[in-house]
Amino acid sequence: IFTVIFTLILTMLFWLFFRKSGRLKTFKEYYNIAAISSVVPTILVFILMWIEMNMLSYYIFIFSVFYLFVLYKINNSSKIA
Repeated sequence: IFTVIFTLILTMLFWLFFRKSGRLKTFKEYYNIAAISSVVPTILVFILMWIEMNMLSYYIFIFSVFYLFVLYKINNSSKIA
């Protein structure tokens, strides 16, 4: 439940910040990218939870940084055709 709600909140925040200056315009585009980019941090934190149980704060940090990096790469990529 936390991964869905946190993804939604973070997506709304980044959409509000970058919708006028970035390449992506709609909320749906931002949410689809967030859903795809949340797969790697979720699997990583799930595996690490077998070692240490308090991994929720690590998920927040890993997903936030990874999602911001993905948005940066997409918004600053050269235009194709």
